[in-house]
Amino acid sequence: DNVPNYKDDELNSPKDSYVDVRGVQLNDSIIDYQYRFYMDSTGAFATVVTRDHNSKELYNSLYQKEYTVDIGTFNKGLPPELMTKFLSISDISSTNLDDSTTIYTAGKFNSLLDAELRKKQLVEEGLTGAKVVYKQNGKFYTAAAYSASNPDNTGGSNNSNNNDPNNNNNNNNNSNNNNSNNNNSNNNNSNNNNSNNTSNNNTIPSTNPIDSKGVVLRVQLGAYKNRLSKNVFKDVKDLIEIKTDDGLYKYMSGSFTNVEAAAKHKVDLLLKGYQGAFIAAYKDGKRVSMKEAGATPQKKEDITEPSSDNTEVNAVNKKLVTFKIQIGVFKNEPPADKASKYEKLKGVSKEVTPTGLNRYTTGPYADYAAAQAAKDDLIKNGGIEDAFILAFFNGQYITIQEALELLKN
Repeated sequence: DNVPNYKDDELNSPKDSYVDVRGVQLNDSIIDYQYRFYMDSTGAFATVVTRDHNSKELYNSLYQKEYTVDIGTFNKGLPPELMTKFLSISDISSTNLDDSTTIYTAGKFNSLLDAELRKKQLVEEGLTGAKVVYKQNGKFYTAAAYSASNPDNTGGSNNSNNNDPNNNNNNNNNSNNNNSNNNNSNNNNSNNNNSNNTSNNNTIPSTNPIDSKGVVLRVQLGAYKNRLSKNVFKDVKDLIEIKTDDGLYKYMSGSFTNVEAAAKHKVDLLLKGYQGAFIAAYKDGKRVSMKEAGATPQKKEDITEPSSDNTEVNAVNKKLVTFKIQIGVFKNEPPADKASKYEKLKGVSKEVTPTGLNRYTTGPYADYAAAQAAKDDLIKNGGIEDAFILAFFNGQYITIQEALELLKN
């Protein structure tokens, strides 16, 4: 369908079918709706938004930069030693970019100085390619070096991190020594600025360094052969995606320094349907056992964990994966000819989509084979030629590929 696989939400679209920009098959009702939406001249599809242009929140959203420290951008998986080092960083985050690469960052700071100090700490821990960046319009840009006369970094560099030639390497942290020297010189500037301005707390806010030593505990939600979308983990906070060099996608949540807090978070995730979730411990850049992390379980299963970081693990409750057959989508009520067909079908339900459309479906079905058989029957005997299968996890829409991935043993 001419949509790259990394952007395609429906890899098995029927041959020669019309699809949207995400590779999902379009039916007649959706195409008709999109045409009317595009040609709308009556305001029927308009949304009225009221904004307070004097609010502090609006000002901050337009002008306040949030800084972070870029510790590496990768278009391939992380080798094991770097993966465990990253997961030992308590404030790490991951972001998938449009070009299928992943950027890993540490911390979120309103102050450029705080970000510079965090970068200095990471450089001292061996991540010599670390650099301060800020995010704007979905892209990361390199921040200008901190200076006491320009503490808010006004007029910073607009060079996108995506266009940085160093990002073509699989491992930004192993970039050339020039990057390391530049980072070290920037860190010296940061230190000088800090020492020269400590008396002016209104200009330079104080900061407490992140404790990078000791144990970091995370709850792992599985390791999968194929990347999963955010819809699978929509109710999970602080999600981190790590791609390993053997092609697995690991999903983790939380960052804790004590076992009790990590165990409570694990229980919360178990109740949300991630029945195979387990706690993983990292210390000083290495994966360690729960016993080494200080856990004293009441029973063996309390600390059950895979014996290898290269193991494919499915942590979800498969009963929460369901399928439905979409038989039509309409802005208002379905046309008379469609409605008459729907009345003859069993198990038809109506739901409102996030965009305000009325979706008609049959189901749910517990497995893909049953859904496929039901779809074929609707096309052959029900006259619903544009019927197709939808997949859900815990009530959230996911792609067919993701559903099949989650149903694996």
